[in-house]
Amino acid sequence: MRHWRRAKSRQRLLISIVAVGLIGFAVPNPSANATPADTTGLIVSRCSFSHRSPSDPIVHPGMSGMSHSHDFFGNTTTNADSTADSMAGQTTSCRTVGDTAAYWVPTLYANKRIVEPAESLAYFQALGSEPTAEMPIDLKIVAGGKDNVRWACFDHGMTNAKFNRPQFCARGQLLSVGIKFPECWNGIDLDSHDHRSHMAYASVDNVCPATHPVKVPRLTFWVLYERTPRKATLTLSSGPVDTAHADFFNTADPATQTKLHDFCLTGKRICYKNMYLVLKKLGLARNATTKLST
Repeated sequence: MRHWRRAKSRQRLLISIVAVGLIGFAVPNPSANATPADTTGLIVSRCSFSHRSPSDPIVHPGMSGMSHSHDFFGNTTTNADSTADSMAGQTTSCRTVGDTAAYWVPTLYANKRIVEPAESLAYFQALGSEPTAEMPIDLKIVAGGKDNVRWACFDHGMTNAKFNRPQFCARGQLLSVGIKFPECWNGIDLDSHDHRSHMAYASVDNVCPATHPVKVPRLTFWVLYERTPRKATLTLSSGPVDTAHADFFNTADPATQTKLHDFCLTGKRICYKNMYLVLKKLGLARNATTKLST
């Protein structure tokens, strides 16, 4: 009975979290602002936890076990040797058929014990009036830093506030962390020496700098965790909680990406509330019996 109640509580949470997760953290601070009104198109990809591994195909390619522990979402084959070719057409933990991209974050610990992820939500936003180009396949990005990370407690999709550090969440709430990725690409490089400098964040007016003129969808990646013990000491496999970050490797199916981009972003549709219907319309729902948040 307790398990059933917890499952129902999580279901109610996830039904409504899609609507507030993006609005609550479209951007972390006023100095790099993007208000909900700036969002002209939105795609949501909901993914369950896939696997855990001390690997990182972006920072330590080909060197399995050389990284700190990561929790992976999306492409179920992601490992240290992964490439865009090896991950193409593979299975995914995402509800969207064809979202075979890979997302990963450092493993979270409470009192040195692993905290299991409950779910992840990837929001792809078109911001402002300028055209938004598709993310190039094989694009690799690492994002983090205090201005781009927020922690929160979610209770049935409602959040009390966003914080720079994790909070002790009340019973029935899920601790979550959100990482905002940059939306401006230099138009040339799919990666860089630090895995960041080929990308840049837009200005307050959602304008990309001249050095990074190509605007792509802004990815904001949220991970929701099972309840942590009250007053537990929280750390990450990468170190203290202020080392929170996320990695994104765009190995999505190109045809899937184009369909969603054209319909939701180019078509200026906020697809989150009717995401399942969008997926079904475009032939991208995993199956007709599993409903996404609507």
